[in-house]
Amino acid sequence: MSIDSNKCSQCGAPINWEKASLIVKCEFCGKPNSLSSKYLLRGQNSLLRVNGFLSKVASPFSKQIKQKGAVLLEKQNLLSNAQVDWVTTKLKALMSKKRNVVLLFTIPISLISIFKIYHRVNYPETAKPYYPRFPYSMASPEETGDFVLYGSNSTKEAIARTKVWCKVYRKSVPLIDCLAQRKIEKYYFDIGSEVRDGDWLIYKQAQSLGDNEPSVERHDSDYEESWNDLAINCKKGLIAYYQPGGISLFNERYLKGFYPGSDKNKIKRKYQRDEPLLVYRKMGKLWWKSYETLHTDLESGKYLATQKKELERREASLSKFLAQQKTIKQEHMKSLLEIINTVRRGVKSSKEQLLLERARRKSAAVDFNNLLKLVCK
Repeated sequence: MSIDSNKCSQCGAPINWEKASLIVKCEFCGKPNSLSSKYLLRGQNSLLRVNGFLSKVASPFSKQIKQKGAVLLEKQNLLSNAQVDWVTTKLKALMSKKRNVVLLFTIPISLISIFKIYHRVNYPETAKPYYPRFPYSMASPEETGDFVLYGSNSTKEAIARTKVWCKVYRKSVPLIDCLAQRKIEKYYFDIGSEVRDGDWLIYKQAQSLGDNEPSVERHDSDYEESWNDLAINCKKGLIAYYQPGGISLFNERYLKGFYPGSDKNKIKRKYQRDEPLLVYRKMGKLWWKSYETLHTDLESGKYLATQKKELERREASLSKFLAQQKTIKQEHMKSLLEIINTVRRGVKSSKEQLLLERARRKSAAVDFNNLLKLVCK
């Protein structure tokens, strides 16, 4: 049965809803009809249609469940006949009500919907493209030696990252041997060096290797260099890395030919601290990244954008060459197969890089979350 929302609720005469009024009086019986009741009736009609559908579905569905349940009960050996009869009676009573059958549909659907919403909020793979604004010439902190530990490569996420790295770059080395070569690293920020610049807090960064004391100077570089400065925006969940040393260090390195063929002005802006070297943004439980490539997370609106873009490009190239097998002449088939094998290796490599970067992000997320807790408390 359908309820007509365009007729008077008392006499059934047509109602003209075109008038700009919330209440329209029936021209025949004078009964006031409200606009809100119109939409309420429409909602009732929708419920009637859903109920009608479920009444058609529920009956055969409940019969099917009863039949399968009875077969399972007959085949089992744990329950006595009296217990089987009791379970069968309860099952029939349960399935005799349409409401219970509807619940069998709605509960799992609701749980799936909740899971999807939770995953979309906490692990977003796509978002609106965004790039934060930064202060012109970010302030520079000075080392005080008051270091606070915020991360290390000893977490289970960091070890998982190292395992992936070993599988990608040390395939010929047993995994246990590759892991044994790992040196313990710890990461610090100098809390005494804090400088405020608007909503940003800037710190010197330090690292220790093995049992050594933390130092702002890098020991893994071929030339004298400090660890990048940390800039943290607690309000927006941003962590940026800035080049230390200033314009004097840039001039010294440029004259020594450190950046052949590079955009001088772009590199200069990094040393002037007009732009960060690297930016991370907290998105749910993920950390999105932006750096000097055309396809980065924040600008593209896609998590792991650089690696995914490269994989898509190589997979598209592979599809194109595979399609050529149908039309290419036989004398050129050998060369085409060699190209296909090369592209396939490239696709495999891109998948490995995507897997490795995902492991790196999970590891970095542990350290970044600890850093925010310590700084933004």
